[in-house]
Amino acid sequence: MSAPLKPSLDEVRAFLEAHQALIVHCSGSPKGVGPGLARYPADLENVWQGRANGGVSCSVVKPGDSFHPPLRHTTGSVGLVIGLTGSNSLVAVAPQDAGSSVVDGVRVVASEVDITISDLSRSLSERGDHYNEWVLRDFKVIGVFIAEPATTWQEVEMSMPTEGAVNSAALVPQDVDISVAQVASDFKGLPVYTFAGRQIVRWGSGGWSPADHTKIYSRVHEENFKAVERQHVLPIASIARFFREENQFVEVFHLKLKKTFRQGVKWEEFFVRRLWDEGTEKEMKVYEDAFQDLAGRIVAGKDALTHDENDLVSKFWMLISERSRAPHLETAKESLFDSIDPTTLPKRRIDFLEGQSIFLDPVAQMDRLVRGMRIRTGVAQTVRRRANWRIVRAAEGQFLVSDTYYSQDQGRLACVPVSPKIYLVMGAGPVNLDLAEVRELNRSLFAGAKNYVFAQRLTECVVDLSERPG
Repeated sequence: MSAPLKPSLDEVRAFLEAHQALIVHCSGSPKGVGPGLARYPADLENVWQGRANGGVSCSVVKPGDSFHPPLRHTTGSVGLVIGLTGSNSLVAVAPQDAGSSVVDGVRVVASEVDITISDLSRSLSERGDHYNEWVLRDFKVIGVFIAEPATTWQEVEMSMPTEGAVNSAALVPQDVDISVAQVASDFKGLPVYTFAGRQIVRWGSGGWSPADHTKIYSRVHEENFKAVERQHVLPIASIARFFREENQFVEVFHLKLKKTFRQGVKWEEFFVRRLWDEGTEKEMKVYEDAFQDLAGRIVAGKDALTHDENDLVSKFWMLISERSRAPHLETAKESLFDSIDPTTLPKRRIDFLEGQSIFLDPVAQMDRLVRGMRIRTGVAQTVRRRANWRIVRAAEGQFLVSDTYYSQDQGRLACVPVSPKIYLVMGAGPVNLDLAEVRELNRSLFAGAKNYVFAQRLTECVVDLSERPG
């Protein structure tokens, strides 16, 4: 029996563009992502971070639609903008309820049938005052949608009457007002869209501005997919904070060459070949973007971290630790896919499928999958330890940056560089360091380096680079 026919990606994109429409998976949707994840923002985070690969229920919406009771064209007013990654991403389309359900973690319909462009059109023209349903698998999250005034389904502590004179507190689920600024903060790294009049607009520092529909859906095609081949160990934004104002380079001391020289962010040794899977890369990018926002606020004067910010720093530290560790690890390789010859497929196809958790290359991909599992496990374990990070500032001198971030022994501190004068250091201790304390921290960083250290100005780091500390 042949597989159902589906519109091509170009046909779907052209349909959406013609209507200035977006595919949206809403928070609080009855077609949610499982028990325990029915509250904002956990439900949407679960989808964003690649944990709903079995599929999601969405609605296609356009300018002029209604998003608030009694008539609404979505199940909520806050959601994720979803893009297809292949023609088979589209499972079902219906003007109202497609009758989808989750079976063994996979969203299915009673029977997958051919889908035509006319079916796409009817999902808008025949929906009436209700929401339509598009069921998607193998999708990509490409933004956030909000319809103001927006609400999300959250648990709120309320006083509940009990027998006697004393009331008890209980968590009661209900609609809670939420601002666009809060939604943007909850999903840093994703663009935020809404409708204004007959057009799509995007949220930015200056408020709402027009958005080009073709750019929103421009990079979700498999033929345009480009896997991350190389990755900065320390992100570009982190390195750039060590630039001098008058240029775009840092001063590097290379341990093996015993030389000092200047380098920009494109220096070969700032990179590591990606040795983990595409799914992990996508999930870790969320933490990376959120950390850069936090680092900017620390540079601007923030002097203490919240519980959630401590967890974020722990995640980022584990990410750069594993990146710096990856080139020095050997991982056992397995062959589980002998029936498929990956050499018959284009590399782009193999990498694209890897992003959908489909692994065909028995050597390289299995190796990356194991390393990806190591990173995810490391992040989870680090967060469970509930580490506290202090914001350490140098009263004099500057801090070094090492090429190695993981703690190689129990006596070495876990540190995250922020700027020439600021570090994040795990555990208790002083937060304002004098020159002697800056020298001591720099000596520890230098001792742990593998190939190089860098700084804005090496002479300000008060460390003798000709003599490696033990």
